[in-house]
Amino acid sequence: MDSLSEVGLDHGWKLVKYNHVDSTNRALYDLAKSGSDEGLCISALHQTAGRGRLGRTWTDVPGASILFSVLLRPRFGVEDYFAVPCALSLALRDTLEDFGVSSKIKWPNDLLIQDKKIAGILSEIGDVSSSKFLVVGLGVNLNQSAHHLVELSRKATSIRVELGTEVSDVQANSLLMSMISRFQKSYLELQGNFGDFILPMVSNYEKYCATLGKSVLVELNDRSTIQGTAISITQQGQLILEVGSTTRIISAGEVFHLHTSSE
Repeated sequence: MDSLSEVGLDHGWKLVKYNHVDSTNRALYDLAKSGSDEGLCISALHQTAGRGRLGRTWTDVPGASILFSVLLRPRFGVEDYFAVPCALSLALRDTLEDFGVSSKIKWPNDLLIQDKKIAGILSEIGDVSSSKFLVVGLGVNLNQSAHHLVELSRKATSIRVELGTEVSDVQANSLLMSMISRFQKSYLELQGNFGDFILPMVSNYEKYCATLGKSVLVELNDRSTIQGTAISITQQGQLILEVGSTTRIISAGEVFHLHTSSE
């Protein structure tokens, strides 16, 4: 796992770039347990054992994705850690917008273009000597061809597919650095004054959340399902569903957008 380069970032953060790792999240998780400082970031051209949410694997073509993780040690309570991947999804959404790719967020943190996945985010909490830390990683489909995505049977897209041209290494690096800068700004604001920043951030998240207003099926962690209409997001990042004449609050699960004949 030899590094290709190291890049100093603002506020003492550091980005270490690798050719390949088994998983950027796993590598960073191990470094966090060894005492690495907050703000250590890892990116890789390829993961040999990438992971997604709910125990899924993340398969990538070498060099075709942005693969990135960051180590954080939030000062706010663990019940509010949802705000970190929320901030990362918004930072990525805004960066893609500047790049000419308009996306929306599927609860909790996938990014979609016309219901096709272009990015996913995975956060993992760790605990060493009663000191908690958070590793948040993302994968962005960068240069996969439409043919390759069809071969993988994914309802997915890539920046290359959306723009109709390959993304250069220089462009990919610019996208990554811009995303990190946006995320760092939001995260440091959360660290400095969580109460003042969280409400406008959740409001911004709702603005770009593709799930809200849709009829959805939610598969819970115990494999049971709930169907209803997604109506809002709580301050703790939970999804509120209207189910008949009642409401349900969903803390975790897999959301499937249901399409009606009018959509």
